[in-house]
Amino acid sequence: MPADPADVFVTVYPGTCTVEYHPLDVDRDMPVVHGWLRQDYARHWGMQDQSLAQARAAYERLARQPDQDIRIGRLGGTLPPLCLLECYHPLLDMLAEHCDVQASDRGLHLLVAPHEQRPRGISCVAWYLLHAAADHLFRDPAVQRILVEPDIRNEAMHVLCGQAGYEAAEVLHLPDKTALLLQLTRDRHARQPGSPPPRAAPPLTPAQVQRHLMLGRVKRRLHTIF
Repeated sequence: MPADPADVFVTVYPGTCTVEYHPLDVDRDMPVVHGWLRQDYARHWGMQDQSLAQARAAYERLARQPDQDIRIGRLGGTLPPLCLLECYHPLLDMLAEHCDVQASDRGLHLLVAPHEQRPRGISCVAWYLLHAAADHLFRDPAVQRILVEPDIRNEAMHVLCGQAGYEAAEVLHLPDKTALLLQLTRDRHARQPGSPPPRAAPPLTPAQVQRHLMLGRVKRRLHTIF
């Protein structure tokens, strides 16, 4: 599935880097992305055991859905891939069955390359990738809020989102995971600095995470019984 080379979103951070989001090209990009998905830090994506052929087929199906926008992030057009970005419409997603979503909402998932594949000399590359992803979505004037729902155990993503201005909204007990819903409004994004602020504190303590995990397991078990 070749990508349109003209369909590129660019955010420039003067004196630091330029982030480019290109449409996913499964032939070119999936071997690299598959390597990320198999690593332990990506376990919350639930694809560690999938072969390259299985992962490729999954993303070919996903990319064909009209409510999905799947992209690869790079720093400059010629550098290696640095992240996978999935953008979707929460109103058309399972998420709408578990929390209040609006037509003006968009959701995203972000998987960043492992640290050894990130360029040296740029502090907090993941922040620039996440910030530029919000720029990409807010380019559409109809979009007023971005939602992310990482696994409740994914503290690294919670902290990164906090640095990028996202606020914790609620804990969700989804069929496949217990997640922390975080949100970023258009106005709040517009007030964010153009470089990474200090690291934010995790929104949940380890004890809170464990309590929510236990509650989620109970709710899913009761759902299967009744």
